[in-house]
Amino acid sequence: MGYIFGVALGIGKAGCDKLASDMAVDLLNTGVLSVSLWPGAVKTEAVQKALLKCDNDN
Repeated sequence: MGYIFGVALGIGKAGCDKLASDMAVDLLNTGVLSVSLWPGAVKTEAVQKALLKCDNDN
């Protein structure tokens, strides 16, 4: 089993989620909202290569 984008990307996303969550609590009564968005995969050359490698490994 392997991961396409690795641990570093997952850690970065988790950190951004935690930051957005903490900001939402801190800004609760100010009228400011904090949201963490995860855009879908972007079809770049690097993503295509990673997906092909993942398919070939299985």
